Amino acid sequence: MSVEPGSWQQLDNRFYRRVELYEMDWVHKDGGQGIGLDQYMVSVAPFGGSIALARDPKVAFKARAGQTRPTIDVYTAAGFYVNSIKWDKGRIVALGWTDEELLVVVSEDANVNIFNVHQNAFDKQFTLGQIAVTAGIREAKICPDGRGLVVLTNDDRFFSVANFHDPKPRRLASFKDHSQPGDTDAAAAQGPGPAVTAWDIHMNERSIEVIVAAQRNIYVLDPTEAWEPVLAENQMVAYTAMSVSPSGRLLALFGETGKIWVLSTNFEENITTFDTQSKVAPRQLVWCGSDSVVAYWDQLGSGTDTLLMVGPSSKYINYSYTSRLQLIPEIDGLRIVSEDKHEFLQAVPDPVEKIFQLGFSRHPGAMLYMARQGYDHKDPMADDLIRKIKEDDANPDALYLAIDQCIEAAGHEWNSKDQRALLKAAKFGEYQGCIVDSIPSDNFVDMCQTLRVLHHLRDYHIAMPLTYKQFKLLTTEVIIDRLIARDKFWLAYEICGYLKLTGTKSTCRVLEHWASKLVALDGGDDRIARKVIEMIETENVAGVSYAKIARAAVMEGKPDLAIRLLDCEAKYSEQVPLLLTMNEDNLALDKAVVSGDTALTQFVLLDMYQKKAGKGDFLSNIAARPVARDLFLQYCRENEPELLRDFYYSHDVLNETANLQVADAYKETSLDAKVAGLKKASRSYASAKDYAFHGRATEEQAKLFQAQKGLQESLKQEFIGLPLGDTLYQVILQGDQDKANRLKKDFKVPDKRFWWIKVKALSAANNFSELDRFAKSKKSPIGYEPFVEECLIKNNRFEAKKYIEKCPEDVRVPYYCQIAAFEEAVELAARLRSDEMFEAITQACKGRRDVLKLIADRRA
Repeated sequence: MSVEPGSWQQLDNRFYRRVELYEMDWVHKDGGQGIGLDQYMVSVAPFGGSIALARDPKVAFKARAGQTRPTIDVYTAAGFYVNSIKWDKGRIVALGWTDEELLVVVSEDANVNIFNVHQNAFDKQFTLGQIAVTAGIREAKICPDGRGLVVLTNDDRFFSVANFHDPKPRRLASFKDHSQPGDTDAAAAQGPGPAVTAWDIHMNERSIEVIVAAQRNIYVLDPTEAWEPVLAENQMVAYTAMSVSPSGRLLALFGETGKIWVLSTNFEENITTFDTQSKVAPRQLVWCGSDSVVAYWDQLGSGTDTLLMVGPSSKYINYSYTSRLQLIPEIDGLRIVSEDKHEFLQAVPDPVEKIFQLGFSRHPGAMLYMARQGYDHKDPMADDLIRKIKEDDANPDALYLAIDQCIEAAGHEWNSKDQRALLKAAKFGEYQGCIVDSIPSDNFVDMCQTLRVLHHLRDYHIAMPLTYKQFKLLTTEVIIDRLIARDKFWLAYEICGYLKLTGTKSTCRVLEHWASKLVALDGGDDRIARKVIEMIETENVAGVSYAKIARAAVMEGKPDLAIRLLDCEAKYSEQVPLLLTMNEDNLALDKAVVSGDTALTQFVLLDMYQKKAGKGDFLSNIAARPVARDLFLQYCRENEPELLRDFYYSHDVLNETANLQVADAYKETSLDAKVAGLKKASRSYASAKDYAFHGRATEEQAKLFQAQKGLQESLKQEFIGLPLGDTLYQVILQGDQDKANRLKKDFKVPDKRFWWIKVKALSAANNFSELDRFAKSKKSPIGYEPFVEECLIKNNRFEAKKYIEKCPEDVRVPYYCQIAAFEEAVELAARLRSDEMFEAITQACKGRRDVLKLIADRRA
């Protein structure tokens, strides 16, 4: 429909208009057409959402032919059939919609069921608690944000659920006795009180509040307290209808006197009072945006249905209808669904009103629009209007303002002809002002794109009648989600491409859902796989998750199709977990190994191990995969030593078996057990190829343990656990040279090693006499420098000098200097005629004159 200011109706300082969105056919899947809304409970999703109809148990119902069980029927906003939910879960109290456009069904037995109506899928079910179950549910309402609900029980208690994703029922405070919500005994003992006659939900920053009318009183309830606002004497009447505005700032009440009272939700400001002249409670009391209140009576007086819209200053507008209505408040208006039409009642948006109001308008947007119309008709008035806009001294930016008004007004219009006319006017203004060199402004381009998207969304076949304001508030991402839920993949995909949406939440997300839907169809796995792969590769969309599509194939019982799709998945971390859930363990392990991700491989191995009934099968499985085997064995060393032993034993890995036997032997507390364990390990080493040395070393360790046991008993000192060298050192330190010699012989200790140990031990024991005898026993295989070093450590210069004289001449001078035998050092240096030695002595003597003189004399 075109803009018709003559059809606007004024209410206070605002104009209102009704826009016909669709003619409603109500065509059911069985071919039936038409519907009587008076026979149904009706719930319409906000933001141009779907319509749910359930049989009203209070009304005699004529079933359709072939209908045997009650159903909840779902239609688009244009009246096209979507789906039916078979219902056998008790009497329905209320229907509603979540912010994700899931249908909420509240039954009298306090059960809440949530459905994805577009996918014909059950989403969630929960109960509201035993108290609510016992009392039964009388009424229920969805919270304005669509994320929770509030129910009223038959005994006038309120329960809330703040979040459908984590449903935790919470009892609100009682308005009857102000008892605490958690006091179940008090609740049980609560006596009769005033019955609830009207209530609505008010969202505040902290929690959910409920405003309750009970006879002549008003109460405000939250989870912790109930309080009663102070009302004027003439306001204390029984209220039978109530509605909180979309902004949450205003409250509309309908009383038994027939008056509508509007006040602030903090009860501090009285906005208006209007006498409807009817004491019959309206069927619905709702808001049209946040500007006016609408009361709806069916079959009142003249037999027609009446809409009464009341403004802030008590002025009103009447609308009449001949069939039952359902009113759906929106943030910027009111949707009206009848048996034959779907309309939108709204306050005329400001830019539209300024441009199209009756009479000559001096608003820049209106003048620019008229200038464009005159230009199209070759009217010279167009030039005059443009000149007036440009030469507006009071507003130098009038032309810019006019362009913006025309662009914004186009967004608020429903008719494409009016939209084009307004956009042409905006473009005309840009040309006249030489703005941005005639390149379309960002606002202009954005609006053109938005209107094109809105045009497709409002089409009968899609039926999402969003306003421009709703479109901006809902966001493109949510709109794409809703199109996907409706299986409108083509449109969702085109919108993503048209608006150049990027990232994993745009085009690729649409393709993933399209492909997931496709895999559920019959037609052969090969054909479906080719179609999915070709589509994604042809569109060249990066970021599509084949794993998500494969998961959908698994859910449909098509494992072969899932595996084929997973082969196209670039991320092994996405492939592997799904393969494990499919029990394709070997394939998952192979892909994890190929990925080179050790953490992923270990994850697969542990999952396989936990699922395998027998260890032998699992161990045999990984034995053929070296990388997987080594990673699993590393895990076993740290966490599962018994499994590690089983693997080595079952696969004859004798050297590793022997290593474990050695480790076990050292864990034994009994020496005999240690020795037995080491001997067993020695035999295992001996049986393994190329491990003979390990076998001999292990056997000698067992022998050493036995020898240490004897030494410990005879010398009364701790020996067990010491290395062979330390054992020899301690025995020599104790002075038992015979036992030391026996150990040397039994364990074939090399002479050099034995001499080093004995020299250190005798020096540490200050047994220089024995050290002297030992040095004279035969020629030292390690030289005599160790003797000198050990004596110097003990600061025994006398003993050190004896061994210095047995050292080679070229190393004696530093030793002589260390014991201050400078005369001997000088004589040796002179005999060897070594200037380097003389220099070393000069440095070591630290300026002693006698030494320096001796050096000078011997060098002369």
